[in-house]
Amino acid sequence: MTSTKALDPGYEYLIEAPLVAWPLTSQLLEALSGDGDLPSWPRTTPWCERCLCYLPESSPSASSSAGAGSGADAPRRVRRRVSQKRTRALHEGSGLMAAMEAAGDEDLLAAAYCADCEERGRRKLLPFLPPRLLWRWRRWQVRRSPESCVGLEAFGRCLAQIAATAAEARSSLGLPPAEAVQVAWRPFERLIGPPDGSGVLLHGTGAEAVAAELSASEPFRGAVLAAVGCPEVASQLLSAASVDFLAGRLALNAVGIQVPRSGPGGEALRAAALYVLLSTMNHACSPNAKVAFDSCSTVSLSTSRAVEAGEALTLGYVTGDLLLVERRAKLQHWFFHCDCLQCETEERVAGALSSIGASAGLA
Repeated sequence: MTSTKALDPGYEYLIEAPLVAWPLTSQLLEALSGDGDLPSWPRTTPWCERCLCYLPESSPSASSSAGAGSGADAPRRVRRRVSQKRTRALHEGSGLMAAMEAAGDEDLLAAAYCADCEERGRRKLLPFLPPRLLWRWRRWQVRRSPESCVGLEAFGRCLAQIAATAAEARSSLGLPPAEAVQVAWRPFERLIGPPDGSGVLLHGTGAEAVAAELSASEPFRGAVLAAVGCPEVASQLLSAASVDFLAGRLALNAVGIQVPRSGPGGEALRAAALYVLLSTMNHACSPNAKVAFDSCSTVSLSTSRAVEAGEALTLGYVTGDLLLVERRAKLQHWFFHCDCLQCETEERVAGALSSIGASAGLA
């Protein structure tokens, strides 16, 4: 990403909502578990399952008044339960309702979404990701690798996004299933992946195990099939090959975030997210941009110093106060050797000092 004009320090140049975001199980395990496991569904999740913003408890009447703007202290984001009747109307004729009803559990029709996400129509993912299923996935991840930032839920959310986009492509563009899914993959395909011959290891599990669990998850699998419209294409989408492809993109492009107040006990919720633009920004040990999160997973980027026209806008993947060798070791996670201005300068200084020491007989 390059600036087309000169920018002053503190200039906000991008506000972006994530393509996909998910909470990290490590924090949930610390806060909600007393026996090394997670509850099947605590029903008191304080965050919106779409944007991860804080959801204060609110009665239906308070929700209505808050939405109408009654008073400065009324919360703008409220907890909502999507009724079976409204969900049925939302997905009438799409085939997605059948997948939800096949699960045989009316609790799966309940979801915690903030008012903003509800108004913007982001509930399209509800048939794929009901809260009870998300907590099942979180329990699955805790039992295998609770510290992993890229786990079962991350893959499920990405594939749900692809299937939902494919359904829209079939409906609005008239594309056949395979072409619709191909179009839906594009935001993920444009992200950088591991170099040829390299790969990403999934701690405590593997692509085959993740694919098997996703394919066995209802109503997720049924919703994917209904959205895609073809059993063969749906099976391919939920295959180990798809998981393996996503693993590299998620490991190299997911951004660690903290959403204020949304975590257990009012703490900041530790989460990860994938962004279309932010995720493509390059690294510099002395970056000229910084990120900020307000009340949800939407990120704002601003300049940390003056930026010249034509200068690349960069972020720090690791903190710049580490030693050169430490920074470069950590940056190997992204499969590159950093040669930014700070690294080159420190390398030259170290070389010069080494030469001086050698000349003085101190080396």
